[in-house]
Amino acid sequence: MTHQVPLNSRGLPKAQGLYDPANEHDACGIGFLANIKGKKSHKIVQQGLQILENLAHRGAVGADLVLLAMGFTNPVKEGLLTQLGVNLDDRGNVKANVSNYKTSLPKIFAAGDMRRGQSLVVWAIREGRQAAQSVDEFLMGYSNLPR
Repeated sequence: MTHQVPLNSRGLPKAQGLYDPANEHDACGIGFLANIKGKKSHKIVQQGLQILENLAHRGAVGADLVLLAMGFTNPVKEGLLTQLGVNLDDRGNVKANVSNYKTSLPKIFAAGDMRRGQSLVVWAIREGRQAAQSVDEFLMGYSNLPR
């Protein structure tokens, strides 16, 4: 059974809960998605990849996982990184391996500028895709996403 979301005249979902289509604008910003029922799904990872492609140079995805693109500075250590206690490399970036982008903490992944420091957007996109595949595999036990 597929749930059909009712659309308004602009082709956007109708206002419901915290969502209001009047807040939709064509601009760079963040993307957010979540499965509020806590169900595991490859679809949420695929939607996250679509958000990253649409935003190209900055993205945030919220669900059972958060991907942060911090831009062209070292990661801000005060706040989330300090609270989590994630390990940093010698340059002050979040330390994560390149085989699956896992950090020193379970369920925490880092890629792109957050992991490698200031770099070209193509590296961030590439690492974002690879990290998404690793996260999908971590959550689901396997992944259909390309590496």
